[in-house]
Parts: sequence; structure tokens; C-alpha cells
Amino acid sequence: MTRPIEERVRWIKGQASPDQLKVMLEQRDRLIKQKAALEDQLIEATAELFALRRERDQRASEGSTTKAWDQLTEADREVERTKAREHLLFPGEAEPLDWKTSAPEGSATRAKEAKAQMTVLVVDDNHIVRFLWRKLLEKSGNTVILAENGLDAVKMAQNKLPDLIFMDINLPVLDGYEATRRLREFPATKSTPIIAFSGDDTPEVRANAREAGCDDFVSKKIDLDKLDAILARFTARV
Repeated sequence: MTRPIEERVRWIKGQASPDQLKVMLEQRDRLIKQKAALEDQLIEATAELFALRRERDQRASEGSTTKAWDQLTEADREVERTKAREHLLFPGEAEPLDWKTSAPEGSATRAKEAKAQMTVLVVDDNHIVRFLWRKLLEKSGNTVILAENGLDAVKMAQNKLPDLIFMDINLPVLDGYEATRRLREFPATKSTPIIAFSGDDTPEVRANAREAGCDDFVSKKIDLDKLDAILARFTARV
């Protein structure tokens, strides 16, 4: 017979040491964040499918082409996202109050409390990567602005003056190294934290990023603990 969830939590807390319990909660924090990111991806994909189906049906008789997802207005896309959320009906997190209040606090929880009011610029030429990073950062309460090439990143940073920049290395127009160098020459962004990120996680890439003026480096294979630590570290400056 399956034990009630409250009984299972009491049993785990009775068997585990404080350090073991802390590790379990931190793992759970990471899984919850990963689950939320995957749900957002599924909502976006389902919303796009709904929009394409509706457009296809409406335009089939007219003989005209269907609009692509990125051609829709943001308001129209949000309508489709709402339909997708209602269609998918993701269950909420079932978690006893006793577990929340008495268990040691995980790193993800502490970081979530720490970061609240930053404006973060994410620079990447891949719209899927921009979407994923925007969703992850917005979940933590940050305002996210986006750029798709190095030159746009420099202009946007000088105009918006973000608190933190995630800079892809392999960018069109200006690569991430050159964009970082230009930002370091501009007085208002000379000390803005810039985090390089790339799918090419090698010592050489990391060294070149540091030499160009980046403060840190993260891989595009997102390490949520590393992301939490970076955000908490630079939020203290805001």
C-alpha cells in the first residue's frame, strides 16, 4: 500500500542526515526548474501548432500561404500560448507545507530570493537559444532583453544599460569577443558584468573570453546551479 505523501516525507526526514536532506532538496530544485523550462518549450510548440492549423484552415480556401510563427504579433502568439496551456493542463507541484518550512534551504531557493530586479541582456543568433534563456531568467524575476548579433548587442547595451549580459561567442556581424571589447571601451558599460557562453567549452575559448573582458563563462549545456551562482553573485552589485 502506498504511504500518504506526508508520511513519506516524515520517514525520509527521519532517515536522512541534514546534509543528505539538503542534497535531495537541491536536486529537487533543479528538477523543478528543468520541468518548468520543458513545460514552457512544450507550450510554445503547441501554441505554434495551433496557430498554424488555424491559419491553414482559414487560408486553404483562399489559396494564400500560411503565416509563420515569427510573423505573428506578440499579442496573437500569447493568445495561442493561453490556448496551449489550457490544452496541456500541467499539474501543479504537490508539496507538503512541513517539507517547505522545516527543510534546509537549497541553493536554487536562495538564489531565487536574491535575484529579483536585474535587467539582463541575452545575445545569441539562435532564436531557440534566446527563447530558452529568456524563459529561464524571467522565471527568476529578471527583465530580459535580447539581441541576435554582436553589433546589436553593443548598441542595445549602450542604450538600455543592463545589469548583466550573457554574450554568445560565435555571433554574426561582430563576434562575442569584439562586442565585449567595444563595451569595455564605453564608460557606462566598462564594468557591466559580461558572461560569455558557448557550445565550444574549451580552455582556449574560456581564456579568449577572459582576455576580451568577460567576467565568467558558462556552457550552452545549461548548468542550473552555475546559472544560479552567477545571478546571485552579480545581483549583489545592483
